[in-house]
Amino acid sequence: MKAASLSSLIATGLLATLFTGEAMATQTTATVHSIQVDANGNFSLVLTGPLTLCSNGNQGNQRGAVVVGVRGVTADGAKAMYSAVLAAFMAGKHVTVHTDETVTTTGWGCTVYALDISP
Repeated sequence: MKAASLSSLIATGLLATLFTGEAMATQTTATVHSIQVDANGNFSLVLTGPLTLCSNGNQGNQRGAVVVGVRGVTADGAKAMYSAVLAAFMAGKHVTVHTDETVTTTGWGCTVYALDISP
């Protein structure tokens, strides 16, 4: 019985450590106001409304940046995210932007590493 309690305690500690690592992540939901794309496959987006995507970004903290090589984003991942954002923009769908406040990008705004599209 004590072994099971110890296992539960260790598992709880590991989960707490994992979630603590994500404590600086932020989620913001709105429709897409604008999209900017560069020649390297990176892009940024601005959501509608006076929103703050993260506390450490620039561009008024309203621009979210998807940058290849930052926060695990690959070239294929950036293409998929861009396609999803563009489709949401065209359809007027809501986008939930997941930003990471522990990673900064230069000149592009808050680092975006995941997107959810909803009706």
